[in-house]
Amino acid sequence: MSENLLSQYSTLVNDFSALSKSIAAGDLSKVTKAGEWPAASVVHHMADSESYFLTRYFNALVENRPTIHPFDEDLFPVSLKYAERDPQKSIAFIKASSAILVDVLQSVPQESWNRISIHPESGEMKVSDILAKAISHTNAHAGQLKEIKAAL
Repeated sequence: MSENLLSQYSTLVNDFSALSKSIAAGDLSKVTKAGEWPAASVVHHMADSESYFLTRYFNALVENRPTIHPFDEDLFPVSLKYAERDPQKSIAFIKASSAILVDVLQSVPQESWNRISIHPESGEMKVSDILAKAISHTNAHAGQLKEIKAAL
């Protein structure tokens, strides 16, 4: 199961990065639907989320039953200055952090995938559960990015 999850994750992140790069630089900041994020904000959000997820994996692998700190994605755009950031740097971060994660998770013993973290709302989560959640999160935002690209 862990190899399958890791393969799904790697493929999805590569696809997300390629999709991000396929949007013209001049179009990344365009809002295509009122109340929705532009593509650049989706990219920045994914980079910031990858940072949170990477910390979750590493904490789970080195600490005993660490607490997972949830994040409120609605606070990210203003607090983390999405409008002022370079989307290409966020894409590079996504690629780099995912490559590091794949390296780490490929090298840990199989039983490490069952190490437990505690989420305040979801309860116990294994490393494999955290990765499955990240896959779902990336897939959702890839869909969002596809809709934005189609509307440009």
